Amino acid sequence: MPRSFALYVPVVLSLLFSPLAAHAASTKELEAQVAELKRVSDAQAKNLATALNQIQEVLAEFQSLTGRVDQGSHGSLEQEKIIKDNQVRLATLEDQVFGLTRQLEEIKVVGLMPQTASKTFSEFQAYQKGLSKLNAGEYKQAIQTFQSFIGANPKSGFVENAIYWIGEGYFAMRDYPASVAEFQKVIKKNPEGDKVAAAMLKQGFAFFEMQSFEDAKIFLSKVTAKYPQSNEAILARDKIQRINELLAKKQQEAYELKSVR
Repeated sequence: MPRSFALYVPVVLSLLFSPLAAHAASTKELEAQVAELKRVSDAQAKNLATALNQIQEVLAEFQSLTGRVDQGSHGSLEQEKIIKDNQVRLATLEDQVFGLTRQLEEIKVVGLMPQTASKTFSEFQAYQKGLSKLNAGEYKQAIQTFQSFIGANPKSGFVENAIYWIGEGYFAMRDYPASVAEFQKVIKKNPEGDKVAAAMLKQGFAFFEMQSFEDAKIFLSKVTAKYPQSNEAILARDKIQRINELLAKKQQEAYELKSVR
């Protein structure tokens, strides 16, 4: 393992600014010190790039899992399996993110993080605070954290995700009208974005919970039509089947009641 940047700085400075050392050290030795310093810096920069790429991969995994957990009735065994698998994966990914942020923090302390990367990292840390609160079931605090994040970082690449998670927070708190409105912001902000399928799905779920079954079917049908091979489509089809069963039951009960009269 190469010695850290911090260890080489005082060595180089002492060589440069101490007259005695300057006279004692040859030009080649100074060049070797500078070359070694550059080598360490380049190695750390590569580590930083790798860590940033890993964080982007983990975030992509988080995004691909959002909206798949129906917090109402589980429905089919297929849906039950998806929910359990996703809960485990979310927990695992959260641990990965924690480890990566610690790795980046160590690099940042050494002082080798470029300014643009440092800004992205700081945004990610603020965004992750909302995720942590949401995963802990602190929905109101999570919503406030995401709202503060958006206010402070309106142009961040994490804004779309933050809006989506605000919708999830409202959904978990059973404030379904507010959740529908937030999910619609996601769709409007980026109609072709990665969060759209999940946002449409949760809008359908929200209308289902409000017993607006026809509205629910509209959004769920959009999911199955636009994203037929997705996990969101599996959950949407399952919920549509559930709605059809409920509507058929209500129709049968109304018919029987009319016959009795």
